[in-house]
Amino acid sequence: KKLARGLTKTEHIALILETCKNKDIFGDIGREQVAYILATADHESGHFLPIYNLVERENRKSWPGFINYDTRADLWNTGPGDGARFKWRGYVQLTGRYNYTKYDTILKKEGLISPEQSIITNPDLVLDPKIAAFILVHGMINGSFGNVEIKWENGKTKTKPARLGDFINEEQQDWDWARQTVNGNDKAWTIGMKAKKILKTLPPAPKT
Repeated sequence: KKLARGLTKTEHIALILETCKNKDIFGDIGREQVAYILATADHESGHFLPIYNLVERENRKSWPGFINYDTRADLWNTGPGDGARFKWRGYVQLTGRYNYTKYDTILKKEGLISPEQSIITNPDLVLDPKIAAFILVHGMINGSFGNVEIKWENGKTKTKPARLGDFINEEQQDWDWARQTVNGNDKAWTIGMKAKKILKTLPPAPKT
């Protein structure tokens, strides 16, 4: 069955797996991390069905709830229309002027869009599966979407980017807290269980 942008679910998964292999940009991404990235994409995009948002899935052009996002200062949204303009897109449901501005710069630097292109003026570029896959993997590996608070022994706290490798690595797999990389604790247990199931389907790591 063909899904978003003419790809099957299998093709969406293959594209994300291929993106995870880009060691020049992401370094070595372990099997457990790959499984969690796939589980996140599956959840956020509605099983890869819209690779867009709830609005497209419901076949609507607008949704009243976007108004609540129009002036979200934490997302850098500045007024009427910004909620819908910078709505949820891609495998990780990229949201807000802040994230679109950040990834506009990163995508140009990595050559995924040309200097003349912009996901700020043309947000639907994020729907391109290759761009969506890059944003998904890059954001989760580098902690672009979430933060965690660290408490020191003296009682002071510090906030740092929530990087996937901080929760899932060779020494530990904290499947629940890994959700901090994208959206706090939202559906953390469900996505963690999904990741563990996906992990069983991935080929073993090559022997060194």
